[in-house]
Amino acid sequence: MTDGPLLDCHFLVTFDDAPIAFTSVVLPRLGTQAGEAQPSLVLRRNATGALDLYLWCDDERREPGKHNRTVTVTVLDGEHDPTPLVWTFDTCRPLGLSFAHLDALSGAALIETIEIGYDKVRIGPPRPPVRRPVRRPA
Repeated sequence: MTDGPLLDCHFLVTFDDAPIAFTSVVLPRLGTQAGEAQPSLVLRRNATGALDLYLWCDDERREPGKHNRTVTVTVLDGEHDPTPLVWTFDTCRPLGLSFAHLDALSGAALIETIEIGYDKVRIGPPRPPVRRPVRRPA
């Protein structure tokens, strides 16, 4: 626990344990009713020309369900250390990728937005990876 309130500007997003920089995270509302539609996770970042999110979307379009990932969002404290407030989204798949409109008069940063669907979300400290026994040839 921290001594004061957590700030919404200190967070870390990882895809399968690899950090990816985002400027905004829109966390889904967690419903309580069975059968309730599950909202998506929305991540935004400054466009840099990186094609990683586009390629994930393209892979999913070509082979649906074969490119799922685990996405975690960790709130960091004032020293940028992880707190126990972690959202873990399992079996994630891209639902869509978009870019802000282009405007020659504004000069604002171009924002890339990915909308992500998932099968399950957990809130709390991350669970350690499950270690499966190594099978040795006889």
